[in-house]
Amino acid sequence: GGYPRPGLLSILNEETASPKPPDDARLVEALHRRFAEHPAYRKPAAAEPATSFTVRHFSAQVTYTAAGGGGAGGGDVARSFLKKNKDELHAKLPALMAASRWPFVRDLFLARAADSRRGEVARQFAASMKELTETLAATDQHFIRCIKPNDRRAPFDFDEALVRSQLQSCGVLAAACVAQAGFPYRRTFLSMLDDFRDLLTLEEQRLAWGGSAAERKAMVRKLLTQAGFADEDYQLGRTMVFGSAGLEAQFAERARELRERREADERARQREAEAMSAEQKARLAEME
Repeated sequence: GGYPRPGLLSILNEETASPKPPDDARLVEALHRRFAEHPAYRKPAAAEPATSFTVRHFSAQVTYTAAGGGGAGGGDVARSFLKKNKDELHAKLPALMAASRWPFVRDLFLARAADSRRGEVARQFAASMKELTETLAATDQHFIRCIKPNDRRAPFDFDEALVRSQLQSCGVLAAACVAQAGFPYRRTFLSMLDDFRDLLTLEEQRLAWGGSAAERKAMVRKLLTQAGFADEDYQLGRTMVFGSAGLEAQFAERARELRERREADERARQREAEAMSAEQKARLAEME
């Protein structure tokens, strides 16, 4: 049907839950069948262990060796993917650790002690990633990247290759390229209209707070056009405005200029009205 095919962690969980004896070779064969044509997956080369596979991650390729015991796999039980994924603990150990006098140790095991089910490590990891993704989607993220300048712990010594590798691995270089080529300024229509509400008429302000997304979008487009921005400087989505680098500062400056023009126009209209009023008074005086 329309459901996506299982991923690597799902296959690992399936093999872990299998009633058959744990066999890492069987796991690797299942991965080979599933991902043989996937561009980010590679089977082992002739010189590599038979129970290995390579995954091309965002920053680099990583070769994993599922060397374990049981079945035809043979090898080191301590390094077995399936053995590690079972996350086996003595049934009473979490309760014992949850009763610790040390708050840090106690907090680590409270949830585990309350939940009698023992899920696989991969399943716990997937749940943790889902929770993290939901948290990130509900917040505004501000990241601080810590870069290790050298392996010698020496001050004012920057190893260029080491620093570049870290910048690439943590996505800083890719993020900079995306920001340079894309639209790093992102605000909702309502947020942008609120920031520059003094540029709106009373009727426009009422529409901004109580109107539809389409009406807010029209007002944002009107403001950006009046401020002199070209179409390639920004894009309007369904509920957000996406702008080029520096759009917020540029718009604030142009909004100030627009505000000054409007105020000058208002003063000119007032002077014109006062002049007309003086002329009307003079005519009335002549008629009397």
